[in-house]
Amino acid sequence: APEVLTALESIPMTDNVSVRSDTIEALLNYPLSETLGLVERELSWIESQSYLYLLMPDKIEQLINYVLPNDPKLAVKIAAASFKIHLLGDASENRPARMKEVLKFDSWHYTHLIRKVAIEFARIGNLDLAVWVSQELDRVLTSMMLEPTIAAGVKDDFSWIWHRTIEDHEQNHDDSGKGGLIQALRESGKSILEHKGEKFGVLLSLLAQNDWIVFRRLYLYLLSIRPSEYLPQIREQIFEKTNYQAPHIRHEFVLLLRAALGELQASDISQVLKIVGELEESLRVNWTAILHDFR
Repeated sequence: APEVLTALESIPMTDNVSVRSDTIEALLNYPLSETLGLVERELSWIESQSYLYLLMPDKIEQLINYVLPNDPKLAVKIAAASFKIHLLGDASENRPARMKEVLKFDSWHYTHLIRKVAIEFARIGNLDLAVWVSQELDRVLTSMMLEPTIAAGVKDDFSWIWHRTIEDHEQNHDDSGKGGLIQALRESGKSILEHKGEKFGVLLSLLAQNDWIVFRRLYLYLLSIRPSEYLPQIREQIFEKTNYQAPHIRHEFVLLLRAALGELQASDISQVLKIVGELEESLRVNWTAILHDFR
């Protein structure tokens, strides 16, 4: 009823979480066209908060999903206000561990929510959130690593240490905000493949444009999910000699090679084995053993 919205508009701005939570709950019952001003007021409140607790994480997810179908740009603004990572500390010595992340949620809620929200954006074929997440991850890494070393043509972010695998794995104990961003990009790719495959190439291009190692790892991992559909991109990667010489991307590169095995032509496999043969003496790893199944 219109009187409910009028009543909501008359409530003074407050930091009372129960009031904010109830307000969001009430908005969900009306078309966005009737609640836009109130949604923007909630956005301003979220932006002003340093921490969001109690029921707010779930309510913010509901608010984003409510706005998303009709106004994706506004939904991204709400997500950005909620998931932006603030950094404290000194990165002058190029040591990420000396920088402290400040999140608006506890780390579990942060990763859990941004994954779910990323899936919803990708499910409808919208990559706006993936673009924001990639920019945010780049900003955080750039702030932490002022003078990164170059490895295999990309900037070393040490993600191979603090985020051991792109897929969920028992070796991964990364509960950082930037780890949540990585998972959001991964889930965006998987959701796009499942629901809007025609947009997958756009996401791959987004990842390829960034020169941090973690983006290369994401690119390789996502290519490995459905290798039969992206053989040109896969051939480009498996014929690139530096990929065999880069330990920091080896896990994802091996996943890609093994996933692509059944799709490659005999000439492709011969070319891979030729590269390994040429490089074997200079490599620190026995690629011949890793690629045993190729023979």
